[in-house]
Amino acid sequence: MPEAVWTRWLLPQDNIKQTLRVRRFLVSVGVYCFCLLVVYLSCRMGLIRWEGFAGIVIITIAVNAVLFLCFRTGLNLKMHDPSLTSLQMYIGAVVTMYAACTSRTVPAV
Repeated sequence: MPEAVWTRWLLPQDNIKQTLRVRRFLVSVGVYCFCLLVVYLSCRMGLIRWEGFAGIVIITIAVNAVLFLCFRTGLNLKMHDPSLTSLQMYIGAVVTMYAACTSRTVPAV
């Protein structure tokens, strides 16, 4: 089955482990998109302020763009953990805390 042109651009072709890392990262981007949908619905219900939603969207896009560039350029291979698992977990925790701080029902931390 021939590969689509975009997969050659999106996924590294020369390193199988790096290709797997990028694929897993793209799965996490899908999870972020689902979470943004949940946050959007929370805004619609009045649980989170719209300013908080905008901040979460901007942070999410920026962080994922930087991480993708790290994976795609191979910068992650110079790190102790090439999968950047700990970094991604820390970023997810920070975004979650930011979401909690912008909530209307949870007191600010």
